[in-house]
Amino acid sequence: MTDQEHLDDWPGVDEATEVIRAYGRDSKLKPQDAQRHFDYGVAFMELGTGLEGHAIGAFKAAARLWPSWSAAHSQLGIAYASANKREEAVESYKQALRLKPGDTDTLAALAHATLLLGRFNESEQAALRMVEAAPIDSGPHFVLGHGAASTRPI
Repeated sequence: MTDQEHLDDWPGVDEATEVIRAYGRDSKLKPQDAQRHFDYGVAFMELGTGLEGHAIGAFKAAARLWPSWSAAHSQLGIAYASANKREEAVESYKQALRLKPGDTDTLAALAHATLLLGRFNESEQAALRMVEAAPIDSGPHFVLGHGAASTRPI
């Protein structure tokens, strides 16, 4: 079986190829449309593993075109994290939080990314900010507890 035959049998390849082609066409037709770049970034992420690079490119374009849009920076961070580019993810999350400081989803992503990088104090600070932003929500407390447990020796 050739590589192309193998790809043809893989579910989602045709859909991914079509989205990549459509993004190429649309980004030429409306290169200044931040929402369109963002939507394609979301589509790439939803299509799954292997398309993170395309998602990163689309979210970077959206963030460049609309620099004050926190969601573009947050989603760029998620795409970087999916591609195991954690340092870049942290920087994107921080930019999103400069724009929207109380966003608990982005704070959770920052806490997780910094925890994976072994930056426990930074992770704890992000989790504490989550608790401040949503004191009644159990999610921030879970993240804070998980981070604390990760820093203790067994």
